[in-house]
Amino acid sequence: MQAWLASAGYCGRTDPAVVFARLSAASRGLPAAAGAAQIPITRVLVATLGSLVEQIKMLSEQIGQQLDAHADAHIFTSLPHAGTVRAARLLAEIGDCRDRFPKPEALACLAGVAPSTRQSGKMRSVGFRWACKKQLRDAVCDFADGSRRANPWSKPIGA
Repeated sequence: MQAWLASAGYCGRTDPAVVFARLSAASRGLPAAAGAAQIPITRVLVATLGSLVEQIKMLSEQIGQQLDAHADAHIFTSLPHAGTVRAARLLAEIGDCRDRFPKPEALACLAGVAPSTRQSGKMRSVGFRWACKKQLRDAVCDFADGSRRANPWSKPIGA
């Protein structure tokens, strides 16, 4: 018990024998009447979760169908670690107007992932860009995090 507590980072204020005695004396769960009362609630929650899982599957299929029908789907699905939902989200946030972002820096600035530089005279400060499209920032950061995890050379970065 002492070795397990040490591996779990226990501070050791209470003797491991006392901790073991307290755990052994604790009740094993709900009494029979209380446990029986929880059965209908648990069944309803399981049914609700099953319904949600089915709806998520249905929505994912619809998203995939609409993404496949789009002319730029091959661009967004070819990105590293961009699954169907992530590629569709990027496409929805970025859009399909290619003239909107003549350079990658324009997309990075609108997404708020490029630093904001302010300069006046000799003073120069670089800070976080707060004014941006928040959902686009979230989509770009989600994609960047996913692609970072997909590439072996970048796994040590921020792990």
